[in-house]
Amino acid sequence: MTSSAIVCICLAVVPTTVFAQRPPNQAKNVATITGTVTDSVGNSPLVGAGITILNDGDFAFVASTLTEPTGKFEIGGLIAGKEYWVEFCHDDFSPAFANVTVPKMVEKKLTRRTAKPDYWQAKAQFLVGGQSDQKSFQKSWEDFEASGVSSEGKTYVARDLKKLGANPDVWDANRKGHATHLMAYASADPSILSQAERAIWLNKSDPVIGKLDPIIVADIQASKAKWQPVYSKRSSSDPCSIPYR
Repeated sequence: MTSSAIVCICLAVVPTTVFAQRPPNQAKNVATITGTVTDSVGNSPLVGAGITILNDGDFAFVASTLTEPTGKFEIGGLIAGKEYWVEFCHDDFSPAFANVTVPKMVEKKLTRRTAKPDYWQAKAQFLVGGQSDQKSFQKSWEDFEASGVSSEGKTYVARDLKKLGANPDVWDANRKGHATHLMAYASADPSILSQAERAIWLNKSDPVIGKLDPIIVADIQASKAKWQPVYSKRSSSDPCSIPYR
């Protein structure tokens, strides 16, 4: 998304309201989606984050815009009462998706793709929120996994959750998959995860993939398979590119 980052510098000082093209007979049924995009650690606004609206079902491109310096965005001209997928992206952050029915206001927090260990430590502490019981640890990890964060982030947070007292061995037996994932990520080498994840997304052979726990490899592949249909529908107007290029 390098080119879109350059565009963002030029557009940051102008309004970011975008209107999707609609036939005249739909003019009375238009709706708007608004919101703010921030860093999930520290809540600082993200300027130049890409917002892309996609049709629910076929993921066809509908409209897009970039966030203002305040992290705010607005896209109008959508069909009222209709469901859409919204993609949120930024060069330095893992992309995120939301399924919404417009009109809608969305507050989306993105998490960095790569960061220093203290960033992930703050993330882990935020997830736990001062709770120390195992049910809270399990819920925190499940929510974190579902947020689409990078494999590097999962490794650091898994380690930090264990340091804070998480014990996957006593988690709900009916949801052992999450516990197994935490243990695998907590034992992984974070220095090779970004390289391995990139290789898997790009279908490239890389020796570092063989150094990963098969659970992690399968997790990355499952994420890729889930979102591949979305990334195959790229538009020249779309500021959100594939996670790895």
